[in-house]
Amino acid sequence: MTKTENLPALQEIKYNIARKDLIKARLVMDHFPEFGKAEQKAILLELNKAMDDFAIPVLSYLLIRHQNIVDTFPTIPETIRAKALHGPDVVVDGLAAHGPESIYYLKLAGELNLQHAVPNLAHMTLRLEKKTDQLAALSSLGILGNPEAINAITEFLYVDDFDLTAAAVTAMGRIATPTALQRLAVLLGKDPQIDRLILDVFAEVQDDFSLRKLNEALQSRSAPIRNHARTWLTAIGAKAVPMLIANLQGADIDLQILSLNILQQIGDESAALAIRKLINNQPPNPNVRFAAYEALADLSSRKGDYVLAGGLADLDNNVRLAAARAIDRNLDEALTAGARNMADKPGDEAENIVKAVVDAQAGNLFMGLLESVSFRKRAGTYLGRDAHQDVRDFFMKLLIKEDSAELANKILRQAQQRKRRVKGLVCAVDDSRMILNVYRSIITELGFDAKLFAEPSEAVSWLQEEKPDFLCTDLNMPGITGIELIQEVRKKYGMDELPIVLVTTQNEVQDNKAAWEAGVSEIMYKPFDTEKMAAVFAKVSPEEKEG
Repeated sequence: MTKTENLPALQEIKYNIARKDLIKARLVMDHFPEFGKAEQKAILLELNKAMDDFAIPVLSYLLIRHQNIVDTFPTIPETIRAKALHGPDVVVDGLAAHGPESIYYLKLAGELNLQHAVPNLAHMTLRLEKKTDQLAALSSLGILGNPEAINAITEFLYVDDFDLTAAAVTAMGRIATPTALQRLAVLLGKDPQIDRLILDVFAEVQDDFSLRKLNEALQSRSAPIRNHARTWLTAIGAKAVPMLIANLQGADIDLQILSLNILQQIGDESAALAIRKLINNQPPNPNVRFAAYEALADLSSRKGDYVLAGGLADLDNNVRLAAARAIDRNLDEALTAGARNMADKPGDEAENIVKAVVDAQAGNLFMGLLESVSFRKRAGTYLGRDAHQDVRDFFMKLLIKEDSAELANKILRQAQQRKRRVKGLVCAVDDSRMILNVYRSIITELGFDAKLFAEPSEAVSWLQEEKPDFLCTDLNMPGITGIELIQEVRKKYGMDELPIVLVTTQNEVQDNKAAWEAGVSEIMYKPFDTEKMAAVFAKVSPEEKEG
């Protein structure tokens, strides 16, 4: 006879096993930590040998009563799982019985993919009162992914608890039937954080319904939600292109602009034809025209894309700049000749074309136009007198490389003769490189130095150490919206320390309200020019407020 055979708890558990007395066996488990290590091991050995319908509930009860016991005996959960795989009905029936160990079965049903446990698990979920148990049940229902659980999960979509609602959204997303997705779609618009989780589900599922809902989110009144949808549609890529192209045919200007931005980021050249058609239809809004030319600069690979030439004569400076860049990317002799004819004409239009080509750093087009005496003279004057130093440096290197050192030296002499008085520093943040070129040109013309960022997160880091005289930020940007950027910057600089201007194509009440609450100094709408920016700076400058 071994030493352990005379231990009272061990004898009791053997007696309970023989008579299948779960009630008394649970009483033994209540005192399990009080037993010696040898007796504990002997009891677990007996339970391991016991029938599934006895061992599973007793061991599960032990883990519920003494969760830390797994630190000493890490194999207990493995024993339960092994027996449950052999006797799954113990778990299924235990969920219906609502015994004390059934709480452990909530997780076990999901881990073992016990699909026939779903009706009992769903019913039990609705009876639970503790949040931790509810979360465990929702997790298992999600893992099981069975449509029979949809109604039970739906109840938690509308509770006043973010964690439970989020768990229910995740569970619905794993089920992902049309009904489950429709239930999630109905929930959209009630809470921004939940909206993001729902959009995450749609982005993962990517069926026609989910893609439509992501596309509809581009029209949300909330900038963070639009931004989230934009990020996902960009990541989805080619699958989203037909839907984004369809957006171009509608009348919603903001949706057209966002769709053009996303198409540009996706980089699928199949969208180029639809964008050309949009330009040919001469959209009245300059922001749409700008976004279209900007997208074609990256998407079109068709030489002699003559639809681009008309952009050089656009009434808006920003559009001209984007068109110059697009022409530069799709240049051939015929297109160069057409642009040269436009640049040769007397008057302001030719001046505007020269400025657009230079500010866009359209190097190929620039060199092609140098055969024109009038272009050569105008471009040299603008580069030597008014262009930003970075732009001047770009063309100086290009001219020297292309054996045009004489013009480069002339430009350099003009620049050295002109003494520029710098008024201060303007920081501009926009994910559009072309808009940053516009900023650079206008800020330089206003007499300021420019610090430009295409990545809002980099701007936030820089602003922790540096303080410009003015900060301009776009609204819709990937990663961080303009409103979120303002909120971060205001943690460092107060309203009187740093004027912040939100620059956007959208005049949305909810966005405007959020911007004012975040601490914006003024809102300026695109397209903007030197006159408009000068007026805004004068309005928000500390000197103006003091006066």
